[in-house]
This record gives sequence, C-alpha cells and structure tokens, in this order.
Amino acid sequence: MRWEIAWSDFFRVMVPLFSAQLFLMVLAYFTLVRRQMKREYPFYVAFILSFVLYLCGPILRSLPLNIPAYLWLYVRSFFLFGVGFPALLVALSIQSGLKISRKKGIAPFVVGGLWVLGFLILCDQFYAELGVLKQAGLIFDVTKTMLRFFQIGGVVMLLIIPCIGLLIRRTAHKKPRPFIYGALYFGLFMAYGIAAENFQVFYAGSSFCALAWAWAVFCDIRELNRKQEQHHEHQKTLAAAQYASGSAVGEISVSEIYPVQFDESYPFADREILLELIRTDRIDLIKPATEKLLAELHHFCGGTLALYKARVRELLFLLVDAAVFADGNPTELIPRLEEKGRRIDRCADRIEISELICAEAVALAKIIADSRDEPSDMLVLRAQSFMNENYQQDCGIDEIAAKLNVSRSGLTKAFRKSTGQTVNQYLTEIRMEKAKRMLLSKSVTETAFAVGFNNSNYFSTVFKKQTGQTPKQFHNSFKAE
Repeated sequence: MRWEIAWSDFFRVMVPLFSAQLFLMVLAYFTLVRRQMKREYPFYVAFILSFVLYLCGPILRSLPLNIPAYLWLYVRSFFLFGVGFPALLVALSIQSGLKISRKKGIAPFVVGGLWVLGFLILCDQFYAELGVLKQAGLIFDVTKTMLRFFQIGGVVMLLIIPCIGLLIRRTAHKKPRPFIYGALYFGLFMAYGIAAENFQVFYAGSSFCALAWAWAVFCDIRELNRKQEQHHEHQKTLAAAQYASGSAVGEISVSEIYPVQFDESYPFADREILLELIRTDRIDLIKPATEKLLAELHHFCGGTLALYKARVRELLFLLVDAAVFADGNPTELIPRLEEKGRRIDRCADRIEISELICAEAVALAKIIADSRDEPSDMLVLRAQSFMNENYQQDCGIDEIAAKLNVSRSGLTKAFRKSTGQTVNQYLTEIRMEKAKRMLLSKSVTETAFAVGFNNSNYFSTVFKKQTGQTPKQFHNSFKAE
C-alpha cells in the first residue's frame, strides 16, 4: 500500500508542524535562560504561543470539531495580530536596547487591537454566516480583495516596517538581528502568500523564521559555552586574588568562615538577589540591595569585624566572578579584586566597607551592562565624537567613560578592539593635529593650554615624540617657508 502526500498538504500541514516544533524548542531555551534576559521574556512567550496556535490552525481544522472556517480564521488572526505581532515588536525593541516605557509598550497592542476590530467588521460583512452588523442595519460591500489587502496592511504595519526600522538603527545590537531577520522574512513571505492566495509560500516563510531563530539559539549556546570555558580559566586566579587581597583572613580560622555544619541563617537569598540584579544591570536597585545584604552579613557575623571582612571579600569575589563570566576583562578585574580587598582590610568600620562595596557593585553592574548593551562600534564613535569636541579640556579616560556612562574597562576594551589604539593615543593624536594648526599663529604656551595640556614643557615632550620636532622647531619651519 502506497502513501501519497500532495505538496499542498505537505506545506499546509507538515511544514507548519515542523516550524511550530522549532519555535517551542526556542521557547524552552528562553525559559531556561530567562534570568539572563531582561523584560523581553514574557513578550517572546506571548508571541511564540500565539504563533504556534496560528501555525497549528490547519491541523486543528482537520479535527472533527465542527467549528466554522471563518471562526478559525478570526480566532487565529486575533491571537497573531492582536497579541503575537505586538508582543514580538516589544520583545525585539527591548532586546535591541531601546528604552520602552509602559506607554510605548502598550502602543503596539492598541494598534493590533484596532486592526483586529477592523478585521472583525470586514469579516462580519464578508461572511454570510455572521452578519451581526447587517442585522443592525449597517451594510457595506466587502470583497475578498479588500479582506486580503487589510491583512497585508496589518503585516506591513505590525511586522515588516518595525523590523526594517530596527535593522537600520545604528544603535541596534547584533544579538537580536537573527530574530529580527527571521521575523522580517516571515512578514514578507506572509504578505506575498496572502496577496497571491498561496499559503504554501506563507507556511514556507514560517519555516525560514523558525530556522533563523533556531540558529540564533545555537549561536547563543555556543557563546555561553565559550564564556563558561573562559570563566573556568580565570576562576583559580580569581580565588587566589581573593585570598591574597587582605591579611585579615589570617586573623580567623577557616572553620569560622566555612563551618562543617550548614548554617541556614546565612543570607543566601539576599545574596542571590543582589547577584541577579548585577547580572541584569538593574542599577537603580543595586545599592539598596547591597546595603540590605551587608546589614544581614554583619548580623550573621555577630559584629566580629574580622569575620565580617572575610565574608565581604567572599561576596566581592562572587561579584567579580559574575563580571568575568559576562565577558568582562579579567586582566583588569583580577587586579581590581586584589586592590578592593586591600581597601576592605584597611577599613575601620562597617560603614566604610558598605560605601566601598555599594560603589563596587554598581561599577561591576555597569561593566556587565557594557559587555552586552551597546555595540562596540557605536560606543567608539561616541567616544571619538566626545574627544573631538572636548580635546581642549583636561580629560582622561575616567572622565570620558563617566561622560559616556560606561565603565573604564568596557570603553578601553571596545576602543582597542575597534581601532587598535588606546583612548589616550587617539586623544593625543587629535591634540597634536590641532596643535600643528594653532602653532602657526600662537605661542607654545598658548597652544599647550588650548589643546588641553596644563604644562607647556610636557606638551613639548609629547609633541616631539609624536612629530619628531619640538613645537618651536615646527613653528620656525613653517615661518621660514
């Protein structure tokens, strides 16, 4: 007995089923890593479940449920256009780094709701089985072409245009781009399939979208494994730095810090909350969470300062460890851990320690945020623009990083990776180019102060190192010409 499956049935049933399975796999992965995601997770859940319901429509219609075709169409369209597409737009916008307020987040759902209402009105006029508005005396002609164009308009407005907008934004992150491209391809295939009344194309587009998202998940898992390997490489060095960071460890026994019997009064929950806030760069909540945890730690240590310092250094180790795992620069973070540990050892009371750790927790959160938030090229462009506009000021890398609201290490790493130079090298080049022009009409001292140097002798040293001539020699050479 031979089984023959028509291509139309394959695209109508098997391809949507395959796509739905891939999307559910993506949803499972999102659920596993939801703590690493920001606010986009529930929106991705809403889209994927709505889309899976839409894809399973042909299968559900084949079941003996005795539900009219127009009702299936309306229910599927309601979930996809009224819930799925708006949720996807919000999720992609958040993941792309856009600041989405509550009002902006509601706007796509309002647009989707209005589209669903309009679609219901058109369906009521087109399908004779409904006719609710006709019974109320509201009658107007609706053709199949009008219905198709209304659907295409919804796809273009809720999916295609927003995806193109996210892709052409220079600030858009690279990580969500496969998801954006997958959604865009699906929107284009869907629009064409509706226009040509060829749903084989539409369902083929859903498979392209599913494959793009599955590939993005695979790349994310691979990157996570890379970070895990890097994390293991530096853990021993971090531990050694944490142990060597202060001398107070020797004042108490190891059994006091790590007793044999588990002590449930230790504030594990508060510690995990703080680590989660730092991993998700919730900057505004980090300081109060840190203060609360430190107060609990002090109470746990019974007021013993040496034991409290050891516990705080343990906490500092975990914070730096989280920053290294998030792709922070270990060559900068490990010495930082040692230096902060020595400062903890010099602190005279818990108030000094609290101020130090609160500031460090916020700084490490910014380092983690820098590792994933702003694309390196865009950050470098902002830094270069700032230096070109403010070269005449006495500004160093710390001031530049503060003005750009990024960490020093994040700026240094991005700048060197993108340009092959340090920030100071680039700033010096700008100053020397400006100085060459100014020396034609100004004195050496005037030029030095005009390009951001407080000492004309140091300016002369840097100028000669960069150009091979002293400022006076450079000035005289042009004067002689």
